[in-house]
Amino acid sequence: MGGLGNRVRGVFLLDAVYGELDKFASWIENNRSGFFVSAYTRYTKRHDRELIQMLREKGIAASETMDGPLRPGSVVFIETPEGVTHRDYVTRAWTENPVKEVLVKMAATPALTRVATSSRAPANQ
Repeated sequence: MGGLGNRVRGVFLLDAVYGELDKFASWIENNRSGFFVSAYTRYTKRHDRELIQMLREKGIAASETMDGPLRPGSVVFIETPEGVTHRDYVTRAWTENPVKEVLVKMAATPALTRVATSSRAPANQ
């Protein structure tokens, strides 16, 4: 991810896996201290299911519910019910206010909310 290092705590996709599955799989495999959540409609289901299979072949477990806590290393794929459209995703997907649900789960896990610090000394020292 272009020099972001450990500053990225996770990836949260809303009906967004349309291709480049190898890049998502590589990020998940190489960033086990972060989380990955992908919620999808029937339009992107094929790609999400393929990514789940790729991860399982690498020995990476993927949950298909948001029932548990969101922790470092969490990989979650959520299929949304029929009738939920891409246009509604920010306010209604698998639950009302899905963005809020992910942020609340992040806030409950200190390792996901710590601020990345620079190793450089302040300029005035």
